[in-house]
Amino acid sequence: MIRNLIALAGILALLTGCAADSASPSAAGDASPAQAAENPAPAWASLTPEDLPGETEDLSSFFAKSSPAVCLLGTAEEADVALYGLNPGYGGGILLRDGDTLTHFDQAFSALSLPDLWWADFDEDGGEELAVRFLTEQDDQGGCAYDLAFYHPSPAGWELCSVSRDNCAQLLLTEIETDWDSRTLQLTVAWADRQASCSLPESTDSDPLILGHTCLFVEESGHFSVILDAWVPALSASLAVFRAEILYDGNSFRFQNIRMESDPGV
Repeated sequence: MIRNLIALAGILALLTGCAADSASPSAAGDASPAQAAENPAPAWASLTPEDLPGETEDLSSFFAKSSPAVCLLGTAEEADVALYGLNPGYGGGILLRDGDTLTHFDQAFSALSLPDLWWADFDEDGGEELAVRFLTEQDDQGGCAYDLAFYHPSPAGWELCSVSRDNCAQLLLTEIETDWDSRTLQLTVAWADRQASCSLPESTDSDPLILGHTCLFVEESGHFSVILDAWVPALSASLAVFRAEILYDGNSFRFQNIRMESDPGV
């Protein structure tokens, strides 16, 4: 019996890619006294711009430090904007410094590589935004996952549009077809007039496909594209690779010019 691999219920609510519940920013000192009494300020809220480092460092032992630590991840010098990483002692995530104002975001980053920063008018509204590419995961099977984030300055503060690996995978699931025949053990992914199939071992579980075991973001002349693979854990290989251009409008993102390429790994 052929059935869709992954239930799409609940995914449509996430298609904007700007999930406020998972990445809503918070600024130091923005809680009322009553709120502060009920919810103690996070550890990072004690930091001031004077506490922040002025140079990047080797991050190999950053997350292993037992005491609270902060590191410089990168700067957009033309805008006096900088990003700082927090270890678990400060609650994790990142701080965005705009002049003397600090804003916290729940963004993961890897100690293996510093993020890449761009300052440009990505949504073509006449004002610049900060785009950041974070390495988040890398494994011994060749998987390498990045997140892309757009930080948009506004009168109310900095607004985040998260073009994360998870959000891209969920959006791609609404565009492609994925089928798993549990009788013949045949897995198929398809887009437009292209498809790729493979046979899996009998021990394969009910969800044999992962979108985004590898997730890369490529920048060219101020425009971004995403590359996502369709990974088959049972075979430790990719069945196909999808590429799409990212259209960011200042609030959300969508894909255009999706392409599917068969991967020789299967």
